[in-house]
Amino acid sequence: MAMQAPFRLGLIADIQYADCEDGTDFSGCEQRHFRNSLNIARNAVECWNAVGVDAVVQLGDVIDGCNAKMNASETALAAVLNVLSRSPAQRFDLIGNHELYNVKRDSMTASGLRCFGPDGLTYYSAHLGDRWEAIFLDPYEISLIGLSQDDSGFLEAQEMMRQHNPNVLTGAKDWFKGLPTSKHRFVPYNGRLVSAGGATKS
Repeated sequence: MAMQAPFRLGLIADIQYADCEDGTDFSGCEQRHFRNSLNIARNAVECWNAVGVDAVVQLGDVIDGCNAKMNASETALAAVLNVLSRSPAQRFDLIGNHELYNVKRDSMTASGLRCFGPDGLTYYSAHLGDRWEAIFLDPYEISLIGLSQDDSGFLEAQEMMRQHNPNVLTGAKDWFKGLPTSKHRFVPYNGRLVSAGGATKS
């Protein structure tokens, strides 16, 4: 019996491209090389093509949130998607907070991002080759970003902040002041899943 060829999956996360000078993350601790990130994406595609990956999953934050402030979201996204499209493998995109800073949910498909399944849902399963099935979830079903203020997911996120990190709702500059480390995940750029039964999970 002939052995099946291995399934090869390409993964990339946090490209966070922007056509601007180097900067830092929100905390000012981590260096960001915005323009060079496009070169890193090119190198990743060359690697995928060299080994013949069967599928690619882009794990979110494909461009940086600073693009929205520069009114450059569309051009920045087009630049990265142009690079990623040089891989012939099937590609799936996940939603990160930087996607939501730059693109409205109802415009993601038109933007070229592949965050939605064939039924229009952000949580779906897909066959990868003949032997694998992937389940894609929406980590921002409950969040303070990407949802209208009357959406149940937004309202639930507000309530979670009231309980776990009220600094966020008072406009405090330091979200972590007086907050135990165990609750540092309760910040506006994070989100939460809704389980099938309606309960929430971190």
